[in-house]
Amino acid sequence: ARACAIAWLDATQCRTLCDASLQQLFSTIRALCLNGCAALTDTSIHNIVARCPAMQLLDLSWSQMTDDGLVHLLRGCRGLQFLGCAHCDQLTDDGIRRARPVDGQWAELHQVSFRSCHQLGAGTCDEVGAHWPMLRKVDLGGLPPRDPALFQDHGWTETRCQQFHRARGAARAAAAPAAPKRSYDDLLADGWDADL
Repeated sequence: ARACAIAWLDATQCRTLCDASLQQLFSTIRALCLNGCAALTDTSIHNIVARCPAMQLLDLSWSQMTDDGLVHLLRGCRGLQFLGCAHCDQLTDDGIRRARPVDGQWAELHQVSFRSCHQLGAGTCDEVGAHWPMLRKVDLGGLPPRDPALFQDHGWTETRCQQFHRARGAARAAAAPAAPKRSYDDLLADGWDADL
């Protein structure tokens, strides 16, 4: 009997998928989509690295991945080309800096998404722009780049999410300041009827 050789597994939005579920991954898997599996933690990343070190495409968006998990993943799966980390709210600017691919012992990603990771800021934009030159496409939607030209210098184009956040940020900056809140006494002084 011929052994099963699964190369692609899509478990998108399997919200009940837990770390223990990934203990028996097939070593033949090269692409794994776990987008929306919000219960997954760094334990799942350790399972992926241990069972599937030749992983090429991995989407962990909405997971509980931390900085330590990201560093372990990029050190353990050196063939990784695409990584989705959108909405991973435990990632920080320091973690992105620690995951910098510097010595040939790290995955050299071609595409990455850090969209809407709420603890990331302009430091991540600067880090990715300065130290991740191997990227062909990057999605940092929701993050405020200090120098948008930095990305154009690499030939990176904005995603729709980045365009939306840039346009919304400009509109918010141009909006008139909100009028100060007025007290009840101010309203009475303007002639409002106290019996209303």
